[in-house]
Amino acid sequence: MNDPGWKGGNYDENPARVANAEFGVLVLTTPQRYNRLATRKQALVSLEKAKTEPAFDANNHRRQAQAMMSLDVSDTFAGSMEKAADAVKAKVLVVVPMQDHSVTPGPALDFGKQIHAGILMLDSDCGHQWMSCDHDQVVGAVSSFVVSGRVVPASDPDRRTPASDRAVGLKQPDRASRAACLVLPVLQ
Repeated sequence: MNDPGWKGGNYDENPARVANAEFGVLVLTTPQRYNRLATRKQALVSLEKAKTEPAFDANNHRRQAQAMMSLDVSDTFAGSMEKAADAVKAKVLVVVPMQDHSVTPGPALDFGKQIHAGILMLDSDCGHQWMSCDHDQVVGAVSSFVVSGRVVPASDPDRRTPASDRAVGLKQPDRASRAACLVLPVLQ
């Protein structure tokens, strides 16, 4: 918004593309993963490309950030997390990427504990892009949770795998719908 091209959000050309690209690298993955996958030369080439290539719309970024920051499950309960937790009647699975630099895992963990949810903590270096690394682990945990109502360890022989999910008719989510697995209520 400090970019002179911002024009109060009524810009002609998407502003601050390079800053957005730099920021994206910081929040979408972890420094360890980025450094492992990108050379210094690749990083510089990427920043040069950001100057000219179309980028994710700045207003879209701004609205997504506002939406995330305003989300509060306790809003309708006068700010009481206890009352919000008491209102949850379904079994819930909370999937939390511990190295996510975009969405802080603490509040989801705290609320999950309050509602006695199943909790799957992912500790890969993928950060916010966790589904690209932890897809099979998440699909297995979600599938097992849907079937049993509990988190089944990957080592458990009763744990469903993506292949066995198809046998019982559970559909593996496509890339566009994978984020819906973050918090999964199971209706009885």
